[in-house]
Amino acid sequence: MRFLVSNTCSTSEMSGAERPDWWPYPGECPAGHPWGPGLVIVSWSPCDCPGALTHPGRGHQCVRCGTQGCTAAWYRPRHGWPDARPGHPDARPGHLDA
Repeated sequence: MRFLVSNTCSTSEMSGAERPDWWPYPGECPAGHPWGPGLVIVSWSPCDCPGALTHPGRGHQCVRCGTQGCTAAWYRPRHGWPDARPGHPDARPGHLDA
């Protein structure tokens, strides 16, 4: 008799996400949640920061962690002003580098 072992309906922890060779985003969020197809939300966000203005679409590709309760996001091009320290000439209130 042959037995097949499957984790399809298992509650055991899976080891990371499988990512295809073409995956252009980070492998995990800063909180350590694995990122891969079906585990993130990819969107476009218009913006007027200097980084966004370098892109023809004047915005950012935004990748957000899909883990419930996690607010991690990754932006391309990088979001923010060259130096967002309070009091710095390039700083703008309410805008932080992500």
